[in-house]
Amino acid sequence: MMNYFASILDKISHKVIIELNKKYDDYNQAPFFTKLIYGIDFWCQRLDIASEERDFIIQGVNNDEIKKLIDFIFQESRNETKPWKIPIRFAEIPTIIQIHNEFNQHIEDFLFTIDSSLSPMRLIILLAFGITAIGYFVYKLKEPQPQAKKNPNSDYIPVYNPSSSTILPPISPTITTPVKLTLKQSLILVIPAAQTSIIEGLKIKTKIDYEDGEKLYEATQSLVQANIETLKDQWNTIKQFETQPQEANEYDIYLIKVDLKEAEEGFKPTVDQLERYDAFKKLYDLATNVEVSSRLKMEAASNFDVYIR
Repeated sequence: MMNYFASILDKISHKVIIELNKKYDDYNQAPFFTKLIYGIDFWCQRLDIASEERDFIIQGVNNDEIKKLIDFIFQESRNETKPWKIPIRFAEIPTIIQIHNEFNQHIEDFLFTIDSSLSPMRLIILLAFGITAIGYFVYKLKEPQPQAKKNPNSDYIPVYNPSSSTILPPISPTITTPVKLTLKQSLILVIPAAQTSIIEGLKIKTKIDYEDGEKLYEATQSLVQANIETLKDQWNTIKQFETQPQEANEYDIYLIKVDLKEAEEGFKPTVDQLERYDAFKKLYDLATNVEVSSRLKMEAASNFDVYIR
């Protein structure tokens, strides 16, 4: 079991390094808390933790006092020794010596148990796992507990009918619960014409596979999520922007219309890139229909209220 955990720890460490290398010249340039947030996000994906619960965990990490505590734990975990002040009688300045840091030793012993070694990234991912686990259970504790079902006969008051010797139960009024209408949503993705691989693949498959989510995230310039009927009307007018072979240039685009089974928070315009990435990774499960346009002039994107990915 411990070896299995070590392999997952290394896989998530590797994934975080890959993502950070896309945004920095070297992943080591990323701030500590950026690495930590990426680690938490990948743990949430690995453990199938919902986006609402993940947001709760990350919100907690952004608390100033919790940040101080996390930073303290991280520093304590890394240092093999720590300073110890020895007060000297009649001396203004105490003598400072370095003593063995038992906390660091416990961390190294644990990693040795799972056949892993102590490195800054492994330590961050291990810390991210602990934060994810604690945050998840705190989220579950704050959820309202289901109330015990009330006995329908507990408030029974008999009604006497003077014309009969029979005692009749009261008649309960029929309560109609209003039906909540959910408007179906579609997603429009604006893809540069140079991204031929993902475009041609979707044209052939007409569906989105799991591995397509990350590819679409990387390829998408801009997007919009809106009511399916609204976007359908706009989609039907894009033929006017079709590019003729002799007019093709590097600024041309393709549009992809994805009908969704439900609205996804991660496709809204104001979310951060971690939420956006997470939403793209869910597309294989959210998509009910996929359409790819022909090659279009870049002006076609202005037919929709798109926003930057």
